[in-house]
Amino acid sequence: FTPDTRMLLSEAEEEAEEEEEAEEEEEEEEEEEEEEEEEEEEEEEEEEEEEEEEEEE
Repeated sequence: FTPDTRMLLSEAEEEAEEEEEAEEEEEEEEEEEEEEEEEEEEEEEEEEEEEEEEEEE
């Protein structure tokens, strides 16, 4: 390998690593959003149940 080739290889490796990290971050963000949505849905359900109980009383 010439120094130029090594440099290109290391740059390509760095880019691949950065892409991987970006993908992982995106996945984590998506998971967090899904969890937040689930929590919101659960809260809404609880509120509805409480309202129904109050109406029954």
